Amino acid sequence: MSWKMKRDLHKAQELLQMEVKTLPSACPTRWWSTLKLVKRFLENQLPICKTLLEYPNKKHLMLEGNEISALEDFTTATELLEDITSSLSGEQYTTASAVLPLYMKIKNNLQNKDEDSSLLKSIKSEILESLNKYESHPMSSNLQLSTLCDPRFRLNFIESPEEVKKLAVAKMRNIYTTQKTSNPDNFENIKTRTKEQNK
Repeated sequence: MSWKMKRDLHKAQELLQMEVKTLPSACPTRWWSTLKLVKRFLENQLPICKTLLEYPNKKHLMLEGNEISALEDFTTATELLEDITSSLSGEQYTTASAVLPLYMKIKNNLQNKDEDSSLLKSIKSEILESLNKYESHPMSSNLQLSTLCDPRFRLNFIESPEEVKKLAVAKMRNIYTTQKTSNPDNFENIKTRTKEQNK
């Protein structure tokens, strides 16, 4: 968008008593930047249309009703993914235990509804199909154990709780045996101290 069009867009927003905002640019490596652009466009349809009408050579950029509906469907299907992406990109806190609960939330949210358009159903199906391949991922057992150890979640978001319990017990036994074998003296000292503390 040229500086003139940006200026005219801002004027149109002011005329319509809307907050003055520019359209963000989309970055190919950050999918949610496209979502932000689409959301901003949908919020500013009137001033954008008014601006395009002032440029005869840009009128072809105006979207039809079905194209607007497609953008609305895209926004509906992907808004939750943006929130979850933000939640899982934290640097100051552990996020592994939250992966499965958020995954379950996505799956529930993306179930088809009667009022969904065929395009929205198609978008939801594509997203779910892409996510399903991670259910048997080698990391899934570690994620289940992380979720089990998080007091916020425990077994609430685990599809096979009994299997995960068995896995956790097996891991603890393995750690116990390894510690006992590799450093028996230290292990006995810990055992003695524990007994004394429990008296």
